[in-house]
Amino acid sequence: MAFKSLRTNDAPISPRDLPRLGDDAEVDAAAGRLRALADRVRLLDLQLEAILHHQHLDQHLATNDGPRLAMQRARLAVVEAEIAAAAPPLPKADDATLDPAIARGLELLKGAPLPADDDPNARAKRLRREKEIVDAAWRAASNAYDALVAEKSAEVVRAVQPAHEALILAQFRAAQALAAATDAEADFRREVQAAGYQAPEHLLRRPVFAAATMLGSETHWDSAISTLRRTLEAWKIL
Repeated sequence: MAFKSLRTNDAPISPRDLPRLGDDAEVDAAAGRLRALADRVRLLDLQLEAILHHQHLDQHLATNDGPRLAMQRARLAVVEAEIAAAAPPLPKADDATLDPAIARGLELLKGAPLPADDDPNARAKRLRREKEIVDAAWRAASNAYDALVAEKSAEVVRAVQPAHEALILAQFRAAQALAAATDAEADFRREVQAAGYQAPEHLLRRPVFAAATMLGSETHWDSAISTLRRTLEAWKIL
């Protein structure tokens, strides 16, 4: 069932009939943008870390080639391997309605040049500026994705709400039956005692049933079952 068909379908809908959120083209595109931006942020972090390692090694290698530098070279090798393996996927087709911050970050992923830089030869500075733009794009894309998922979820949940309310009503009816059965058992004991007899526990046995005790009786205004009734009445379910 497609999302658009939910808007015109008046028949009760089960959650098993719902389309998968990830199959929605709009949601899939938003998720793709978010993944691409997150991958780029990770790559920029690795590139910046590699620069710092190279700078430190260049400064200290001539005077000190001890175990600390050996550990740093090992870490640099891991970072450079991760950089080589990183290949952030490009997002799907352009969307003219995208937030400007998202669009700017996606342009960088596609190879667009950065705005003019006072020191274009400083690779670390360029990477930090790019990371700032992509970070802003990721935050905007994350907010846009969350808003889209919330919108799609509300649309779908409204469609299945009647089926869910039917289950809530069934729960209440079951609780109501349990409370009535508990009342009936208590009345039974009282009737035995009202006739002048004892009601020994070893003969009129009853198990410890916390759920029945917690529900209480509908004859008591402040019992859990009475409170539940008033709640469902306020929600127009009952």
